[in-house]
Amino acid sequence: LTRSEHQIAACIQQRAIFFAELALYDYSFVSKEKPLIAVAAILNAIEGLENGPIQEVRRVAFVSAVENTFDMEFDHQKVEGMRHRLWYIYSMSAQYQEDEISAVDQPQDMMTRKVTEHNFPQSVDHSPIC
Repeated sequence: LTRSEHQIAACIQQRAIFFAELALYDYSFVSKEKPLIAVAAILNAIEGLENGPIQEVRRVAFVSAVENTFDMEFDHQKVEGMRHRLWYIYSMSAQYQEDEISAVDQPQDMMTRKVTEHNFPQSVDHSPIC
């Protein structure tokens, strides 16, 4: 891999870890399968770099590669639901506020992602803590 590819991979890894950590703060993820959360976090990390939604073909190809590599099968609707929920939790975080301020200062910054572009499910599971 080139230096640029290493930097992109490191950025995806860092953002995916952040999204996975967000799942720890939401009770609705307690009963969810951990590999589904991981795939959703990685897809969100990739999408956050692209300044727009991931193309369906690329998303399906990634999930299929993970399924084949680890001999698993994912419910694509569940993955999408988790992705939307993670984006929602992110939109409520302090990090989102920082990213929004950075986006105003640097509009060309591809590292930020506007959560408002996502269509969140109308019925959202709420944590008993909130």
